[in-house]
Amino acid sequence: MIIGSIKEHNKNETRTALTPDVVKKLTTQGHTILLEKSIGKK
Repeated sequence: MIIGSIKEHNKNETRTALTPDVVKKLTTQGHTILLEKSIGKK
């Protein structure tokens, strides 16, 4: 399965739906993770 997460467009929002621990678990299970450039940054 391909799972993606996009960057929030709110100027002050830096939270993401996927944490590094979750990404590791999902990739270990064979899933592909796609993240938008600069996700988690202001």
